[in-house]
Amino acid sequence: MRPPALALVLLLIALAPPPAAAQTESVLDVQVPYVTGEAEDGLYPRIRADLAVPWSLAFQNAALAAAELGAGNATLSFTVLCEHPLAAEPSTQALVLEPAQDTYEGTATVHVTLPDSVAGIQDVLCDVTGVFQGARGRSEDTGQVTVPVRYQSAIEAVALTPTRQAGPQKQIPYPVEVTNHGLDRVELTFDVAKKPGGRWHVLVPERMVLDPGQTATAIVVVATPFENGYVRDDAEFVLRILPAAVGEDAEEAPSGTPVEVPLKAHAEGFYIPGSGVPAALLGLALLAVLRRRP
Repeated sequence: MRPPALALVLLLIALAPPPAAAQTESVLDVQVPYVTGEAEDGLYPRIRADLAVPWSLAFQNAALAAAELGAGNATLSFTVLCEHPLAAEPSTQALVLEPAQDTYEGTATVHVTLPDSVAGIQDVLCDVTGVFQGARGRSEDTGQVTVPVRYQSAIEAVALTPTRQAGPQKQIPYPVEVTNHGLDRVELTFDVAKKPGGRWHVLVPERMVLDPGQTATAIVVVATPFENGYVRDDAEFVLRILPAAVGEDAEEAPSGTPVEVPLKAHAEGFYIPGSGVPAALLGLALLAVLRRRP
């Protein structure tokens, strides 16, 4: 038989509570996030959206929650890793102890932006990982989300030479590169959002259709003013491009946001009625005289 002292020690060990580390277990549950903010139905190029991440954190009991959160330095952080290069800002928030409470829940916000390099991708798969760090323990969970990329009829327009000049009664062409970043085939309609004053006239391009990912060049033309004698005038005008989806799903696709392209023109020189070499020589002579004046 074992000595009575040894039996007593074994009895005390058997009745002792489990180690403190085993009692500090917490369970973090990260739910599938959803998109909010500027792009509630998906992400758009160069627009920051928000991933709303519902989470819950459960402790075995309120005493263990107090042990983990009571020091005031417990944190909950979230990171996002996607199969395509979505830019995501890590989110960290502090957890505040609530008396006699063993379960905590809330919604974290992770800011996400979409670069142009993912144009044409309909859905992007992302892993959202949450990490709880308490005074004694740590808990981690990952949720997956498919982030919809929604930029139907989203176009980009760039004027290759936004400022140009010419003489009077001339036509100045402005090449404008237009790219369809969307997922739909779009028809583009052109008009003038801001017209130049005076005798300036703007000729807008004809309608065009762009496939997803296609780039084309539209030519807008401004006709410079003229009057007898020396002409010097400036103009500013704005070309507006309105996209609309075409095809079987055109009625379901949202209308694209109009794009405006500001342009400037400068007209200078002599205008002499008539044509031919004598008129041109006279104009050059008058221009030389004006340049000699102090």
